[in-house]
Amino acid sequence: MSEPITTDAPLPDKPKRKRPPRMGEYDAAQKQYQAKLAKAIKLRWQDHMLEEDIGKVIGVAQQTVSKMLAPFKPMLDDPEAVKQFKSNEPQLMDGIRMLMVQGMHTVLTDPKRVAKMDLSRFTYGYGIMYDKARLERGESTANVKTLSDLIRSAHATPVESEEAEVTECEKPSTPPSS
Repeated sequence: MSEPITTDAPLPDKPKRKRPPRMGEYDAAQKQYQAKLAKAIKLRWQDHMLEEDIGKVIGVAQQTVSKMLAPFKPMLDDPEAVKQFKSNEPQLMDGIRMLMVQGMHTVLTDPKRVAKMDLSRFTYGYGIMYDKARLERGESTANVKTLSDLIRSAHATPVESEEAEVTECEKPSTPPSS
């Protein structure tokens, strides 16, 4: 059998546990991270900087920058695709609305599914997509047609009153004093 090894050296101190963040500290850390992330995305997207250089600018390691940008990699690697999407977004939203209408039609024509379906979800989603597509095109989402019809109707209806005559006001003979 081997003899136990003994030393007179003191045992190393236990590593101190990191205390959980206190109220407000987490929010501050989250805001700091978000600010660094926004800066990293801007530097990558607009300035075409490499991750290593971005890390130096925002004060983190290149691996940290890589992890931060990972969810955005498809967009950052192909900015032209993002520009194409943006220029065609209203048409894409129209396509989504078309699929929603087709989905509603499919559900409404199947008696078994109609009994189980909450149609309000489809119509609510359709309404949101309709409004968003109009906003993307720079069109109004308010019910302008109703207001326009009301104004046209008011102009087309003659005023029926005993005092229908409009007379000009007399001009004052002396100008008002200041």
